[in-house]
Amino acid sequence: MTGKLKKDGLEGAYSISSTLAGIDGPGRRIVRRLALRRLASDDVDLAALSTFVDLEHLEIHGPAAVDLSVLGMLPRLTSVSLQGCRSVDLQALARVPALESLILYDVASHPANGVAFSPTLRSLTIGVDDPSVPSTMLKDVVAALDWSAVPDLRSLMLVVGGVHDLPPVALDLTFLRHLTRLERLDFAMGIVDASPDPSPLRPPFDGLSKHLRHVRFEVDGDAAAVQRELATRMGVDPDGYDAPAISQRRAG
Repeated sequence: MTGKLKKDGLEGAYSISSTLAGIDGPGRRIVRRLALRRLASDDVDLAALSTFVDLEHLEIHGPAAVDLSVLGMLPRLTSVSLQGCRSVDLQALARVPALESLILYDVASHPANGVAFSPTLRSLTIGVDDPSVPSTMLKDVVAALDWSAVPDLRSLMLVVGGVHDLPPVALDLTFLRHLTRLERLDFAMGIVDASPDPSPLRPPFDGLSKHLRHVRFEVDGDAAAVQRELATRMGVDPDGYDAPAISQRRAG
């Protein structure tokens, strides 16, 4: 079985399904967006992507194990989205020189500490909603990252569950002190603040970015009181459309 590069609607957008076997490059096509879908083999070789020099956006949908080392050879690659992939090497992603947006959803990774993504990174999403993926994966990734390497991060989303009801994950959120330019913080569900005091997500919110415009997270205590105090710090109406969205965590 050989793969086929198919036009995917938008100009410069293409997709490959099931396998990369037989793919040796884009030919005369200018491929700026590429989606690799339903990759099912145990080990997927992405070496052919080294010739996709115009590639800017890459999506990979598992459940394959993928070797991402080739991505560091793509000078224009700014956006990577991985869903359901196995054996993800975060250090390989750290070597993508122009990376601006990264989505890791239902990936399996056992990273070593000190992963420093490119300082160009502006948006990061890490989520788990597959019961077969340990939700502790998210905790391991968060702990492994060198957050001081991405001080210009603008958007951060961490989420556990959604379609599936998964147990929440307790995180030390003191790393938020490094993200002084953060504008969007979205911990929609499944994230428990286990930071030592003073936590950036507890009043008086010491160390939390002063540039925040969108905030969403859950608390175990008085959600309304936390929302009012954070809204005051942000300089917005606690009942307005741009107020932080603080909700009470569901029991059990």
